[in-house]
Amino acid sequence: MKSELLQELDARGFINQSSNLDGLNDALNAGRVTAYWGTDPTGDSLHVGHLASLMLMRWFQKYGHRPIALVGGAAVRCMNLRNHRLIGLRMRLGLELVLV
Repeated sequence: MKSELLQELDARGFINQSSNLDGLNDALNAGRVTAYWGTDPTGDSLHVGHLASLMLMRWFQKYGHRPIALVGGAAVRCMNLRNHRLIGLRMRLGLELVLV
């Protein structure tokens, strides 16, 4: 059976395509899921794409799941967003580089 969250997201147009919708559905039906959202802290501003992602996290929370937002230093520590555009890779940054 399709989880209530997936039904809600589908009805609201959040789902366009998925690599494993059945697996996500199984996980949602099995219990509480932790989902994270990270944003590019090097961007000049927020835009509607950020809003849609944040709204998606709110729906996870409303249905009893655990959303985590990585913003600023937390997101940049996981990946070097400036360089990945140039070389096609996302590299983990050490704390000494993040704090520079």
